[in-house]
Amino acid sequence: MRMVCVTTDQRCMVNKPHLGKTTMKAQKRDFFDTKTGTLRSEAFDFLFGREVRRSARYRGFVTILILEPDRKPQASKTLRTLADLVKKDIRAIDLIARIGKARFAVLLLESDLHVAYMVASRIIDRVSSYVFPKEEGQRVTLSIGGACFPTTSATTNPSDLFKEAEDALEAAKKTGNTIYFRDFHARKAHQGEGENRTNTRY
Repeated sequence: MRMVCVTTDQRCMVNKPHLGKTTMKAQKRDFFDTKTGTLRSEAFDFLFGREVRRSARYRGFVTILILEPDRKPQASKTLRTLADLVKKDIRAIDLIARIGKARFAVLLLESDLHVAYMVASRIIDRVSSYVFPKEEGQRVTLSIGGACFPTTSATTNPSDLFKEAEDALEAAKKTGNTIYFRDFHARKAHQGEGENRTNTRY
């Protein structure tokens, strides 16, 4: 039996003693995207479903953010840099996965809508101010869509919550450099709105 800890800064695997380094490396490839160092979508789907069910059972919050650059990245290294920048604004217990060519999902555990909005704002501000030498104008902007259980949706079906976040992303991309949650005002990144919200976990 093995235990796998999958977090933004931790990749621990406890295996039977006879398993060697080759097996360990193979197991890591099962869970992590080699180009970005983030979770693979299959691992994220499993953990996302588990957290939605747990939040429903214990009446907690869970939020998913889906983010994507407004323009296709020109350099392959940009995706890794983006993932690293996002990790700076989430906790070690939160999860990030690459779920498309240039699309990422972030799972914020025990985080309500206002905390999630604050985190998304920080991510957009950090990325938009970072210098990407090989990108057009040396800048990259993101659009972020999100869904929060049970604030924006009371569904306990992970697929429905994920679809809501995807739809929110598409709404955000119509403007670009924007955060969007259903039934919650969208905001342009540098308007400064909501930056005074605080939470001890962040």
